Amino acid sequence: MPWTHNLIILSQSKRAEEREFFLRAAAREQWSKRELERQFAIALFERAVLTPAKVSPVVRQSHPQALSVFKDAYLLEFLGLPEGHSEADLHQGLLARLKAFLIELGRDFCFVGSEFPVQVGKQD
Repeated sequence: MPWTHNLIILSQSKRAEEREFFLRAAAREQWSKRELERQFAIALFERAVLTPAKVSPVVRQSHPQALSVFKDAYLLEFLGLPEGHSEADLHQGLLARLKAFLIELGRDFCFVGSEFPVQVGKQD
């Protein structure tokens, strides 16, 4: 891991557990400097370790691995949506990003549109 990563982790971590968490995650995920800084900015340690996903006791007992499957919050700051955005705003933002990505891939890719009705067994 580059020395810059170590400096970022040492300067921005508040406790030993957080340092270890980011050292392991940065090495495992091979984060760039910018991505490591982003993970600190979005409080990954606090969301993942200090406030884990809420799973009912019944699910936790029957499936102990369930905590690693569920994720309560998704950070979509790259969409630039306002704080109180609607589901339609989220949909449009994701589609716009997907369209831009497909167009960027070049002439072998095409973005036709979204939400086309599909019939399965004579039902939409």
